[in-house]
Amino acid sequence: MSAEALEPKLRLDCELMLANLDYDFLTSHDALQPFGMGNSQPMFFARGVAPASEPRVLKEKHFSFQLRQNGRQHAAIFFNGAESELPRPPWDIAFRIERNEFENRISVQLQITALRSAVL
Repeated sequence: MSAEALEPKLRLDCELMLANLDYDFLTSHDALQPFGMGNSQPMFFARGVAPASEPRVLKEKHFSFQLRQNGRQHAAIFFNGAESELPRPPWDIAFRIERNEFENRISVQLQITALRSAVL
């Protein structure tokens, strides 16, 4: 069996630019809930993103960062991402989105599922 056959695959629903992730998009996304067995949460992907600054390590195993693409930035978290070395940016990322509410401010946060060197 080839190594390619053993490589995990993700089901990606839609490619997005970070610039499209605004409050209106979040509201439309939230209207699709509840997510679960018969209604899985959409998995998005974005190409050519880079960290805006060094990622913060949380609890010695997660990364928290600001990601940027074409001048637009969003907060992101990569659970268990610190368990292996990050490739050199830019990256292609697979992610889900979640509502982040902090100090009466609502924003979109990316929850990264997978990350790889960008395919240019």
